[in-house]
Amino acid sequence: STLAAQGLALSMRLRLFDAWAACLTLGPRVGLALLEQFDPDDIEREDFEAQILALRAFLFGMIDCFDEAHTLALAWLPRVAPAFGFTRGMLAQTLANTSLVRGELSEARRYADEARRSELTPASPFNFALADAIEGALHLRQGRLRQARLSLQQAAGVSGDKPVSG
Repeated sequence: STLAAQGLALSMRLRLFDAWAACLTLGPRVGLALLEQFDPDDIEREDFEAQILALRAFLFGMIDCFDEAHTLALAWLPRVAPAFGFTRGMLAQTLANTSLVRGELSEARRYADEARRSELTPASPFNFALADAIEGALHLRQGRLRQARLSLQQAAGVSGDKPVSG
């Protein structure tokens, strides 16, 4: 029935939110464990499948499984429609991070730029902040300390006239 399908979709969406929240608050291994509980036969919507795979790639990167993260994100980025901006952005962020780790600096910059472009509205700053952090790391690796500082301050939402604590 339509109501049952709506309930399944809501349940899937809530489980995805739970997995995202768990990875960001309890750590990537908890998020991966939650992803393992998804039954592939229950995933009928392309956007849910893409979100699950984007999260899996992101989490692999968080636990330093960079090759797996890179391979998964590289395979899925072209398959995710532009309408799914957050998911595309997370795949691009994963590729920016793994490219940076692999020493592929121009690729890292290209994927960070792609992550910025994937956001549908400037009101969703998550991918912008991650892209700015990648940009800052790129500047650091290339010895451009002033640009690194500016990028990292922008990622943290701190202006240059305020002292950064820590």
